[in-house]
Amino acid sequence: MTTSPLFRRAASLLLLALIVAGCGLLGDDDAPAVSDGPDDVEVTNPTVRVSHGDRWFDVSESELDADFDQTLPTKVAALDVEIIQATDASIRFRDGVFEVVESTLGRAPDFDALATDLRDALTAGTEAISVPLADVSPSVTDQDAAEETDDLNRRLAGGVKVSVGSETGVLPPEIVGSATSVNHVDGRWAVTVRWEDLADTVAALFPDVGTEGGEAYFEVTEASDEVPPAVRIVSGDPSTTCCDSTSARRLEQALESDVEVARLFLQSVESERGRAWATDLGITELVGTFTTRYTPGQDRVKNIRRFGELVQGVVIEPGETFSLNGHVGQRTREKGFFPAGTIINGHLVDSVGGGISQFATTIFNASFFAGLEFETYQSHSIYFSRYPYGREATISWPNPDLKIHNPSPYGVLLWPTSTASSITVDIYSTEWAPGEQTGQWQTAIQQACTRVTTERTRTWVEDGHTETDTVFATY
Repeated sequence: MTTSPLFRRAASLLLLALIVAGCGLLGDDDAPAVSDGPDDVEVTNPTVRVSHGDRWFDVSESELDADFDQTLPTKVAALDVEIIQATDASIRFRDGVFEVVESTLGRAPDFDALATDLRDALTAGTEAISVPLADVSPSVTDQDAAEETDDLNRRLAGGVKVSVGSETGVLPPEIVGSATSVNHVDGRWAVTVRWEDLADTVAALFPDVGTEGGEAYFEVTEASDEVPPAVRIVSGDPSTTCCDSTSARRLEQALESDVEVARLFLQSVESERGRAWATDLGITELVGTFTTRYTPGQDRVKNIRRFGELVQGVVIEPGETFSLNGHVGQRTREKGFFPAGTIINGHLVDSVGGGISQFATTIFNASFFAGLEFETYQSHSIYFSRYPYGREATISWPNPDLKIHNPSPYGVLLWPTSTASSITVDIYSTEWAPGEQTGQWQTAIQQACTRVTTERTRTWVEDGHTETDTVFATY
């Protein structure tokens, strides 16, 4: 069969197409996608090893962010780099003069240099670097200290002139320097004088300065028609002596600047029984009073009034006991007492100081109503109508005695006063537990004597509770 040339050309083109398709040149569904570049190119992140001794850490280029300089010290700290602290120059006193204690350099990692080295190493492709160290200078140099030392020695030369009031003296350089410390604080030199090391020397330099204080005592002002009596504290001012510890600042100023004379201060020394003591006792108001009467002009009246004078102003402190005999002592003519009638063994005889049992009874009753307590007391063996029945006391030398106890937290002031015809004992304090008589009964003792028991009820001001106790007399 014969074919035409046109047919043979078409068949050749078809065969070529099939060959191309079979070689995959036209593509198929299972063929891989075409990439934009070669598959075998590896992306790298360079690192640098930072070491010190046998320790290290690695830093990559990606870690060099904005916060890297702040985290770098923490990384370096893990390497245990030895840090040598710089020491500042200082000043000390030795062998009579101030001298410089020289400063020393320190050594520490240089973080700024390390950050720069890291960036340079990453750029250059360096694999490892060491932690760079740098000298650390002291904050206070030897020159700073030398200038201050020169000034101190110039001001200390010949001692420090001081004065108290109108008196002047000189403290030796060795004494002042030995008590002085010099420190650099907040950018300046500060001088500190240890007053406890100088106090005795200064006091010996001015033995006659100061004033003598005194003990405080109480007075009761007299009443008038418009004004009641009032308690006031008298004296009790502190003593003054050389010298107050604040004087140390004056000495410091003399060493810090060109002060010609350092003026020192006296110190106040409070007396053990000074004004503060008196104030703290709380003696402010009348808490008990009692009056008994007598016939004017008798010697016994002189004794009663004299005893009251000696007791006036006595303070019984909280928790203490007051003894009449212990305070006044034996009654003698030298103390202002006279012979007068005294009951001894049931008989009335004359003795120096006779009649003072009336004072004992008066203060006994004032104490009874003031809420005080009786540690020791004894009644007369014979009842006298001028006294409250069953509520009285007697004293003689050396016994019997009357001892009054103060159970309150306040001081108690005894203030006896007298007239030609009466003796009164007023007791001042802060009202604590006032008393009143709430009962009385008698008990026969054998055939000749009677025991009179008197009940007292005390009412506590603080909370209103009451308690009862008793006193007795035997006639």
